[in-house]
This record gives sequence, structure tokens and C-alpha cells, in this order.
Amino acid sequence: MKRTRTFAATGLAAGLLAAAVSMSAFAAQTTADSAQDIALKDAGVKEKDLAFVKTEVDYDDGRQIYEVSFLTEDHIEYDYDISAENGSILKIEYDAETKFYQGNRSGKAITLSQAKEKALDHAGVEEDEAAFTKERTERDDGRQIHEVEFITDGGDKYDYEYDAETGYLLKWEFDADETDRENAAAKDGKISLADAKAAALKKAGLKDSQVTWGKVKADYDDGRLQYEGKFFYNELEYEFEVDASTGKVTDWDVESIYD
Repeated sequence: MKRTRTFAATGLAAGLLAAAVSMSAFAAQTTADSAQDIALKDAGVKEKDLAFVKTEVDYDDGRQIYEVSFLTEDHIEYDYDISAENGSILKIEYDAETKFYQGNRSGKAITLSQAKEKALDHAGVEEDEAAFTKERTERDDGRQIHEVEFITDGGDKYDYEYDAETGYLLKWEFDADETDRENAAAKDGKISLADAKAAALKKAGLKDSQVTWGKVKADYDDGRLQYEGKFFYNELEYEFEVDASTGKVTDWDVESIYD
């Protein structure tokens, strides 16, 4: 069951920006203007603080969406995908590591464990509701970066990158669970989403209770409906595609989550 979650966005000059993300549906059909308003309100950004904003119409598997992109005066980039049907936020990308970023050194160093805590707090997700699929520290252009990725019990996915020396939030992404759309699309096939997951588990020789599921969705490839998704077991990531007409696994890949 989806909840309303509160997010905090970090600004280069302004500090923390309070923002609320609502996953609930809006009653009326969303317009381009209202989609822009939804994105700005969620990010906690006012129009007067924008350097650039653009809203475009696009289609994803036959579903109309609005792509709202904007840049703040302090050089933070935001990209939103908003459902035209109900105004729900489908995807968010936040990037403070633009070409203007020179390194904010005002914060304190954080550990990888603290980065995980900050990410959960930012997403408004309890630790027992999340399955971490990535938690590592890497060097990028001479800096140490903490990378954290997790999936909630409801299927929402979050990715975070923090500057290890300052605790500064460099990037984050949110992908909403698409179970409802996937189940609707599955009506065109002969097997259900649950059948596709069972086929993938059978190929792996695993049981549902042993794995942590990532996103599994219905999609079309050259006009053919298929299911594609991933699950995790013992530090391994399994990716698969299943033909919706035959139930056969048509693509399969297994690799370490630390690769």
C-alpha cells in the first residue's frame, strides 16, 4: 500500500529544502501547467528561484506523461515524470553535481552506514521496509562517494549518492512502483505477472521466500508482450525476461550486486 512520504532536497546555497511527495491520485486530468506545479511543489522550489524550466508531453507504453525539467539558480537539476491521468509522480531525478559544482566543504564527513541512514530518512522509509541492493564507497574525480540503493516493500526504488567528506547529497533518484499498470497490460498476455515471477524463480532454482524482488513489469518488445524484472539472492542480482504468451524465460543474466 502506497503512503504519502516527505522528502528533503539539499540545495547548494539554501541548505535543506522541505518537500512533500504524494503518491495518491488526483481527481482531474492533469494539465502541463498543473504537472509543473506538482513538480515544483514536491521539490520545494519556487518559480522565482528557477533559472530554467521546461514541460513536455511524452508517452510510456501508451500512457501519457509529462516530463518536467528545471534548473535552480543555485545550479541544481531536477527531472520529473508526472502521470497525465492522475498527477502521480512516477519518477524523480535530482542532480547537484553539475559542471558548476566546486565542492561544498561546509559539512562533516559521514560513513557508509550514516549515508544509509540519511537516505532512509530522506525517503521517509523505515529500515524494516527497505531491502538494500547497493551500499558501497567509490572514488570519483578524487572524491569518495557513498552509493546507496534500496527497494521498498511496496516496490518503489531509491538511489542516492553522498559526498563522503561532507555528507552532501549529490544525486538521488526515485522510481515509483508500477504494479497497477503492469497488471493492466498483462491482460493482453496468457500468463500473469505472478506466473512470470514463478518462471524466473524456477530457472534460478529458488523459492519466493528466499529472494528480494526488484521491479518486475510488463512491457512490449517489437509488439510482443513480455515481463522483465529482477530479484536478489545472496549478494547476486538476477535479471530476466519472460514471454507473456508462452511463459518461457527469453533472457537471463546473473551478476554480483557489487560489480
